[in-house]
Amino acid sequence: MRFLHSHPKNISSMSNKLGSGLRLALGVGLLAAIIMSCTKNIEPFPDSVNMAPSMSLPIGECKFNISEKPTTSEDSSINLNEDVPDWAKNSYVYIQEPFALNLSEVYNQTDSVTAVTFKINVWNEFPLTVDAQVWLRDSNHKLLDSLLLPTDTVPAAEIYPDGTLAVRKHSTFTVILDKDGIEELKNVSRVIIRAGIRVTDEGINAENVKYFDQYTLRVHLAARIDFRLTLSN
Repeated sequence: MRFLHSHPKNISSMSNKLGSGLRLALGVGLLAAIIMSCTKNIEPFPDSVNMAPSMSLPIGECKFNISEKPTTSEDSSINLNEDVPDWAKNSYVYIQEPFALNLSEVYNQTDSVTAVTFKINVWNEFPLTVDAQVWLRDSNHKLLDSLLLPTDTVPAAEIYPDGTLAVRKHSTFTVILDKDGIEELKNVSRVIIRAGIRVTDEGINAENVKYFDQYTLRVHLAARIDFRLTLSN
C-alpha cells in the first residue's frame, strides 16, 4: 500500500458511527429521490442524482502511562548506573492497542471510495522524545502497511524543576491514501496503535524519574472518507 505522507479493544461504537454516517448520506439521497419522484410530472427531471458526500470517523485512541506497566524493548543498555526502575533502563518503552475497523459497508453501498485521509494526533507530556505508529492488518492478522515513518516524532514536553508539566507538546500527522491504498483498505479489519517514549541517559535520572507516573502520552486516530453515490429515480 502506498501513501502520500505529510509531515482486541473492540470499538463497536466505531461501527455504529460508521453506520450512522452512511445512513445519513443515504437518507439525504433518499430525500433527493423522493423530490425527484414528486416533481417528475411537473418539469423534466434527471433520471439520477450523483452525490459526493464524505464522513469523518474516530477510529481509536491509545494512552501511555508508566503506571500501566508498558512493554519494554528488552534492550537494557540505558541508565545502568542510575537508581531508576527497570523500565527506565530500556531504550524504548511503549504500549499498543488493537481496534476493529471494517469499512465494507462503505465500499459495498457506494459507487466508489474516492479519497481516504488519516489524521494522527499525538500529545506528549513526557520530558522525552516520543513517537507513534499505526499498523493496518487484515482478518488473518497479515500486516498490510504502516501509516507513520520512523522520523515522525514529537519533541519532549517542558517540565518545571518540581516535575510538574509546563508545556505539553502536540503534533498532527496527515496520511492520504493513493489509489492502490484505497483499494487495499477494504481488506483491513484491524488497526494497531502504538505509543512509546525514547529513553536516554540524559532524559531520565534518579531525581526526575519519580515524576514520570504523572505524565501521559496520547495518540488519537481518525479518518475522513470521501465517496460517490448515484441515486436513480
